[in-house]
Amino acid sequence: MKFQIEINMDHAAFDPHSEIELRRILINITKQMEHISFADVVEGKTLKSNICRDLNGNIVGEWKVF
Repeated sequence: MKFQIEINMDHAAFDPHSEIELRRILINITKQMEHISFADVVEGKTLKSNICRDLNGNIVGEWKVF
């Protein structure tokens, strides 16, 4: 089983302090993970990927468990 995150930080929401926006997105990911079960992954099924959005609402990446 693997966990993968990809975030494009080339958006205005990451300027001038990219670490603040990245932290906000990572916190949102952990909140989303509270509501999923990894049981399907253990059975060999891929979980649907989840979109990451910046503070301005732009899609900046995704995370998935597979």
